[in-house]
Amino acid sequence: QWLDATKSIKKQRKTGPPYTFRFRVKFYTSDPRNLHEELT
Repeated sequence: QWLDATKSIKKQRKTGPPYTFRFRVKFYTSDPRNLHEELT
């Protein structure tokens, strides 16, 4: 769920404190030939 920077966090969250936030990033390389699949 995205947060609106113009509103307070309290008004946007359904649950009370303590709040848990996750920061997720997707990275795309400019050259697709650099992509390698990792197998575990």
